[in-house]
Amino acid sequence: MDALSNLSAIRADVIEVWDSRTSTYRPIQDTIQQSIVGLAPAQLNSIELVAAAIGNDAGFFSTIAEGLDVKAEIAYVDAQLAVRDTAIASKASTTELASELATRDTTIGTKSDQSYVDSELDALDGDIAGKVSIAELASQLATRDSLLAGKASSVELASELATRDTALASKTPISTTTALDARVTTVESVVTATASYHYLETGADALVIRGTNEISANFLGSSAGSQEGNALFYKDVTTTTPTLQTTLVKARNATGLVLTTSGGTTVLQSAENGDLVVPHDLQCSGVVAAGSLRGNSFVHNGTLLSTQLSGKEDIFEAQSPLQKVLNTGGGSGLRINPGADLEVTDLHLRGNLTLDGSMPSAFFRAGKVNADTTVATSAGRNVFTVDRSNGDPVGRYKVDFGETHPRSTAYVYTIFVENETSQSFCTATIEGLSSTFIRIAVKDEAGTLTNRAFHIMVL
Repeated sequence: MDALSNLSAIRADVIEVWDSRTSTYRPIQDTIQQSIVGLAPAQLNSIELVAAAIGNDAGFFSTIAEGLDVKAEIAYVDAQLAVRDTAIASKASTTELASELATRDTTIGTKSDQSYVDSELDALDGDIAGKVSIAELASQLATRDSLLAGKASSVELASELATRDTALASKTPISTTTALDARVTTVESVVTATASYHYLETGADALVIRGTNEISANFLGSSAGSQEGNALFYKDVTTTTPTLQTTLVKARNATGLVLTTSGGTTVLQSAENGDLVVPHDLQCSGVVAAGSLRGNSFVHNGTLLSTQLSGKEDIFEAQSPLQKVLNTGGGSGLRINPGADLEVTDLHLRGNLTLDGSMPSAFFRAGKVNADTTVATSAGRNVFTVDRSNGDPVGRYKVDFGETHPRSTAYVYTIFVENETSQSFCTATIEGLSSTFIRIAVKDEAGTLTNRAFHIMVL
């Protein structure tokens, strides 16, 4: 049996069968009634005939469908062909192209060859290189025009020369200028100019500054020897600056140096013996140092010093630890030196004893020790530490002072154990004593070592 003879279904858009009566293929749905009714069974083999026609290929119709899917639509193909025809229509014909090429060849034949053109261009470039640029030429012409514009015309030059001649006619003759040159030469011997300074030079004796009738100052020259350069002022010197700075001001004669107010009142005057005379009050906010100081009166803090001295008691010395002091009112008193140690056999007080600091503890070491060797309180002059004595875990304690007791081992101590009513009664015994520590053992009534808090005081 062929491949299609046992199919349960065949699907296709159109199935045509051979109509022997019309000798054509007709749709099976049109001919089935006409063709099949009344036919013999041997003639009802159209399906087998179709299968044989397609070579019994079960995938025939799917293959046909897939082939149709990859084919272009007629409208698309027609559009693409139309575009191609339009492009072809815009192209030149072979005859036209040959004509254009022939014309081009004729034109090229009339042109120079490349080597000749290159030679001519090289020659032209050489000529151009030897020429000045337009910009440079314009710049040179502008410079020339500017220079010409700055020149005077012939008429103007003639006028200027005439003016100069008139001016020269009014000038001093050469004989006069020769005398002036001589005087200038003399002045130049007095005035010296450098890059940084200008100098007025003295003569051998001095440089004299004077008015019409009076000499103001002399600046001594080389003939003055060691005094060369000194300035002698014969009139008042007035400075407009707030400060006059100098290393030495020397009096001209026995009158001395006098300092006055703007109104002429003398403030101070020097004497030949070196004394400084102050005719009025001298007020100082700092220190006045002098070999001797004389005055009609001296005032200190608003009170005459003579009054303060009259209330001064006779000289006495205070023995340590006492100190002699002056209060703000000028009175004297005694006090105990704050930095000194005070040792007395008997101390009698009529009033209160007030301390600015704190009293040191009366105990060398004092405090409470917990059962686990921690220090609960420390009230002595310094702290102490506690650990197990001899490494025993229970009942034994070593109290370490941290320093040597000043009385070595001859100190006084007190130790008592805390005993609560719910606990067994314990006592402390001394197992070792030195100047730096005490070893303690705490035992109950049965003599068993027991951990228990205790108090210790060492004087």
